Amino acid sequence: MLRRRDLVGGESLIFRGPILDLGLAIYNVHGGPLPDYRGVPLVAEAYAILNGESRYGAALHRVDGGIDTGPVIDGVSFDLSGDVTLEGLSLDVSEACHELFLGNYAAVLAGTCSAATSLGDGPGHYFGFRQLATIGERSGERDFRRATDLGMLADRYPWYELLFRAARGGRSDLTTMIADVRYWQERLEGVARKAPDPLEPVSPRSTGQVERPMDHVLAEKVREVATERQVSLDAVVHAAVVIASAAIDGGLDLVVGLPTEEEARATPTTGELIPLRYMLRGNSTGAELLADVQRTMTEGLTHTDIPVADFLGLMFGATTSRDIVGVAASVVRTAGVRASSPAVGDSAAGLEFIAHLDEAVLRCSYTDPDVDLATAEMFTRTVASSLEILCDNSTLDVAEVLDRVRMGALGGSEDANDIVDRVVSELLEGARIDTPDPVDLLANSDRLAGIDMSRAARVDRAVAVAGTSVDAVVEAFVRCLIAFGYHPTVAAGDAEVIRAQIHVSEDQAGPDAHVRIGSGLVELWCTTTGGNVAAATVVAAGDLDVGTVEVFARSLELGANAVERGDRVSLRTPDPTELLAGRTDRAESRSILDSDHWIDFVEEYAGRDQDDLGSVGGDGAPVVRRTRVAGHLAAGIPATVAAVLDRVATTVLAERPEAEGVLVDVEESVRGTADVLVAPGRLATRYPVHIGPEHLDTGDEHAGVAERLRAAGVLPTDEQTAADYQLLRHASRHARGMFDEVPDAEVLVQVAHGEARVHLDDQPRSWGGYRLVIAVTIGTESTELVAFGDATVVDDIMAAIERSSGAVENSNCERAERITDAALHVVTIEQAPAPLLDLDASQLRALEEQFGDIADVLPLSALQQGFFFHLGLANEAGITDLYASQARVRVRGALDPDRMRVAVERLLGRNENLKAGFTMVGDRPVQVLPAHVPTPVTAFAVDDYAGTVEDVLERERFRPFIAAEPPLLRFSLVQHAGDEWTIALTFEHILFDGWSLGSVWDELFAFYDDLSGRSLAEAVPFRRYVEWPHVQDHCAALEHWEEQFADGVEPTIVRPDASGRRRGPRWPEMCIDTSIPSSIRKWSQRAESRA
Repeated sequence: MLRRRDLVGGESLIFRGPILDLGLAIYNVHGGPLPDYRGVPLVAEAYAILNGESRYGAALHRVDGGIDTGPVIDGVSFDLSGDVTLEGLSLDVSEACHELFLGNYAAVLAGTCSAATSLGDGPGHYFGFRQLATIGERSGERDFRRATDLGMLADRYPWYELLFRAARGGRSDLTTMIADVRYWQERLEGVARKAPDPLEPVSPRSTGQVERPMDHVLAEKVREVATERQVSLDAVVHAAVVIASAAIDGGLDLVVGLPTEEEARATPTTGELIPLRYMLRGNSTGAELLADVQRTMTEGLTHTDIPVADFLGLMFGATTSRDIVGVAASVVRTAGVRASSPAVGDSAAGLEFIAHLDEAVLRCSYTDPDVDLATAEMFTRTVASSLEILCDNSTLDVAEVLDRVRMGALGGSEDANDIVDRVVSELLEGARIDTPDPVDLLANSDRLAGIDMSRAARVDRAVAVAGTSVDAVVEAFVRCLIAFGYHPTVAAGDAEVIRAQIHVSEDQAGPDAHVRIGSGLVELWCTTTGGNVAAATVVAAGDLDVGTVEVFARSLELGANAVERGDRVSLRTPDPTELLAGRTDRAESRSILDSDHWIDFVEEYAGRDQDDLGSVGGDGAPVVRRTRVAGHLAAGIPATVAAVLDRVATTVLAERPEAEGVLVDVEESVRGTADVLVAPGRLATRYPVHIGPEHLDTGDEHAGVAERLRAAGVLPTDEQTAADYQLLRHASRHARGMFDEVPDAEVLVQVAHGEARVHLDDQPRSWGGYRLVIAVTIGTESTELVAFGDATVVDDIMAAIERSSGAVENSNCERAERITDAALHVVTIEQAPAPLLDLDASQLRALEEQFGDIADVLPLSALQQGFFFHLGLANEAGITDLYASQARVRVRGALDPDRMRVAVERLLGRNENLKAGFTMVGDRPVQVLPAHVPTPVTAFAVDDYAGTVEDVLERERFRPFIAAEPPLLRFSLVQHAGDEWTIALTFEHILFDGWSLGSVWDELFAFYDDLSGRSLAEAVPFRRYVEWPHVQDHCAALEHWEEQFADGVEPTIVRPDASGRRRGPRWPEMCIDTSIPSSIRKWSQRAESRA
């Protein structure tokens, strides 16, 4: 197989200055005597035989900046016989190199090598590809066959054998053959051959043909596009074949064959195929694709000086060029020429497509078993669709063309999963996910209890997005994931890891009871119909609390509906740093011990036996039970906690009347303020209570239970005291070890507000030391309970709770409103603005074809119209615009180009006018704000370019901007020696004025410091500025100024005494006291001394 190092020789392995300057001792064992035979060993060996050398050898030398020019350390020489061939000499040289390596290995490692006498005298000679290219000039010499006879090494050096064979055949100049080898090796590197492995059994081959009538109008369009775009007809058809192939199998790197001879295109099974490689770029236009295809075809046809089939055989082990080509395509221009089906057994490409323009027929020959009839028919239909779309919309970008082909030729709309893949990829392309980690206030408590809550529990919440498009829901979900940080740690936008959190299906109702969600993650499960969502559920791991799932789901609803309407949506969650800092301060403060509640608790229960405090009875297999009751157990979470505790203790103590009570861990939310309510993570506290027989409710009313338990010291008196337990147990140095002697609770009661459903695992190992777990979710109109534990105990508790439910009729609307308000803290929705320009559908469509997805179209300000005029003149002339400017800043430190690139993306996202492109719609200039533009950042080191930093940046300064190719600004990051950088911003003044330049730099570095941009004030849209003149009363303004100048206007005379004679400019002069400069110096020196 041909390898890159075989092709380029040793020149790519020359060590450059940065390596050599490190002072390393680098040695090379060279296959030839130095300095007489430097360069490529095989070429040098061939010339040694031609030159009649009687001795040859190998050399060990120290590497310097040249090729085989360093001081020689040691050498080996041997006699050359008169009948030696290139094969024999090459093997002898290999043995000599091996001897040199073994003989000098120890000395090289010890650093005791020193230069020896060269094996040759004089300046020496270099033998490389230039000498190889002219070796055929000596083909008439007697020793030429020996000098080019590789013998059994022909398989080891196949492309040398190909060149030597050509030279022996009388070819004196091999230059173009070598160039063609290099071209095809580079173009086809990484392409896998299509043909099956010869060791595998090959099914019998058969062939067939599909014909599809071609609209005569389409045939004429193909000719028109070829003429208009100045490409060949073959290029148009090849572009359509590439689009069709990419639409069918999703690949963007394709190889399409072209028959090598014009007449072979009527019957593509005769003659060889030139394999042309096309790599699609989604953001390029159809016109650019056509130009790229034409360029590739032209290059391919001009690099056929080497027999393509022979070369591909050497490179891929293929017997024919068809073995690596899945599709061949060409155009027949002459009517009446018909292609016959390939003969059975021919090694044809899987599909061979011909467009007969005069006959208006598309004909596709296929070879079975590689391709079947159905595939050939689908491919022909898809090529026809691709041709039509390319010819009608050559300004569309390739991604849009692919979408239209898929939807048109491949049978309707995208599959729901295809939609998800596309939306996720578009959202994350080039993005950098940098969001704070969610807060988990109960991680230490879980660890002590021996539970992994992400596996022990799960929270589901239905999302009201039925009827909303899959695109909108997926986009809103991904943006919520990023805003809340509920995704695996991702350094750069990796679509695969987030894609795994989205599950769509036409028949999948949702996750089953055994679905596991990764720690700290949220997933989306939805069913779809016709491109819309039928039902959706967000599913969260149990180490996220019900409150955060409620806010996440409501944020998703708001975001999806806003995206569907076309509104602008931004999401941001509060930074948890302040929350965590407040908890740290509280833990470190001695005031945390001001309350006696936890001190009294420890004194009462430390060292007590678990059985005395009420162990949960029951030895049966654990079960999970669920029930939903109308109404509520009590008004609010504290009262509900008290009511549940009462029922649990009553049930447990009924089984064990001798016990002093029941020790229970209570878990409830600490999401009090608005910011805390929306903070990502698990914001809850878990604290122990002991409830004894004397605390039980003996009546049917539960309204006073909470107050009675607080008064008795069972429950904490306030929320702060409840939250302090976690800090005292895990964070405060003032209370270290305070709770170590208190027995662990066997019961966990979780109470939360929301409409979510909590799922508990039924495996005891999931719950560590807890033998009974009860989760209570207080909804708007009802309460849901789910419990884990011994079947008898659980059933008794559930029955007791059901009997006492409905005592409080509380719609809980206030809580639902708080959730909505909290979601509005996360989701900012700006309604799609009313258009400032009256553009019809065809004009908008034309702009979308030119600029892609569009966020807005705005008129130009008065000053922008002037800049646009000059920019248009410069574009027509192909020169740099007069108003293109460049600003620079010098920074010192370890600048991260990737982070700066993301900062530029955020800067452009915040200020959409910086993404503007400019064009004419009819006779009106407009500025188009695309939804997406390439990130205009280039980073390079000065050493990579010729000239100084000033030269490099001047080249950037004078590289023209094109008005209709946004963005009209670019950042250059130039690294100097060490940690110094110059950041150059080159821009068109049509985007912003000089006063705004400082703001651009300030915002850029603010984003670089903190990619969230939290330190920046709310941005003012540029739209407001261009909108302002449109809401003014122009008639009143005109009337005012006409009145002001009703008496006529005369020029203002600056110097009434001036004569009519013109004078040159005069500089103002004044005299100052000679003592003033010395006084200034004294004051300056005094100030410096004080400093």
